[in-house]
Amino acid sequence: MSDRATNTNSQETNSTVSMMTKQDICAEARVSLSYVNKILASGDLRHVKLGRAVRIKRSDWISFVETSLRRRA
Repeated sequence: MSDRATNTNSQETNSTVSMMTKQDICAEARVSLSYVNKILASGDLRHVKLGRAVRIKRSDWISFVETSLRRRA
């Protein structure tokens, strides 16, 4: 049996992880691509590089937004 089939310790599986592109973030937050690149480069927003493609888990995006809002309050 493969590890994938028996792995129950993972909170998120491949089928349940919602991934976003930098363009998705731009559209949702109504910010520029350069701003998204800035927060990715700073390390404030977790992301994964797959070759030249960059993907962000929706849960990481939501956490980033919530943290940003708490800092402003």
